[in-house]
Amino acid sequence: MNKLCSIFITIPRSQYIGVHNIKTNATKLYLQGMGHGIENMAYDWVTGNLYMSDSTMKWILVSSSDFKYYNYVYKTFPDLPYGVTLHAKER
Repeated sequence: MNKLCSIFITIPRSQYIGVHNIKTNATKLYLQGMGHGIENMAYDWVTGNLYMSDSTMKWILVSSSDFKYYNYVYKTFPDLPYGVTLHAKER
């Protein structure tokens, strides 16, 4: 993935998380069934991990930028996670 011309996206209707290349206008879709409740994303440039808040599953999900590895890191039940941010010094 060329990080300088790509953006992470969610497609709630088809429930995908993906990467859209701005230069080629091509989109690669990953994690089918996981993109329906994503409210917010934060990308860690140092580790290459993508953090997502999911209000449907009520968790904070982390994924490698190639989506080969993913897992939830925090379960928020009964509250809904509507945002996620990274602390620049204490990741």
